[in-house]
Amino acid sequence: YINLLVKNGSLPAELKKNADEIFTEGNIELASLVYSRYIELILGGVNKAVSGADESRRDSLAQKRKTEGELVSIAGKFSGGTQEARQDFNYANKVLGILKDLYGSDYIIGEDTQYLIAYNLQRAKDYASSAREYRRLADNYQGSKYLDEAEFKLGLISVYVLNEYAKGISYFKDAAARGVSFEWTVMSLYQLGILSQYKGSFKEA
Repeated sequence: YINLLVKNGSLPAELKKNADEIFTEGNIELASLVYSRYIELILGGVNKAVSGADESRRDSLAQKRKTEGELVSIAGKFSGGTQEARQDFNYANKVLGILKDLYGSDYIIGEDTQYLIAYNLQRAKDYASSAREYRRLADNYQGSKYLDEAEFKLGLISVYVLNEYAKGISYFKDAAARGVSFEWTVMSLYQLGILSQYKGSFKEA
């Protein structure tokens, strides 16, 4: 089906439209295949533009940001990032992983993209990898709107999954002390209280 679309001269925009329609119908397996072919086509154009002799560094960065936006839009459909989302967190992170393969470690992705990577890994229950990506979010995007949530989730994963109790306590304390987000501050304080009770420190709790 996909090869037929391409053979008939479907442009990338038409291929994406087909993928969107298939996705809306609920056939996410076929939709992911069509999206993957669409991504291959647009990446061919990106590589050509970025490697062009008369392209400026600024132009290539603008192209990278545009491509990042395209990939985030597709990944979001499969991860809860859109209202019409149908869940396939592994495919979502496969799409987002293309950015690192394409541009290398020197390229700094947007904070929304970094959050989506960490979130998808969390939902896919790959908690060790999720913690690594939430840590990267906390380290590289100081002042991020996701910082309190990232540290709270780092606390949960550290304490309840990785058995790194002291590290988890530290994350909860950081999120609580910052006090920027009421939701994550309260939840962090609650976890600190529960953990204090667990170790018998009722006064501290």
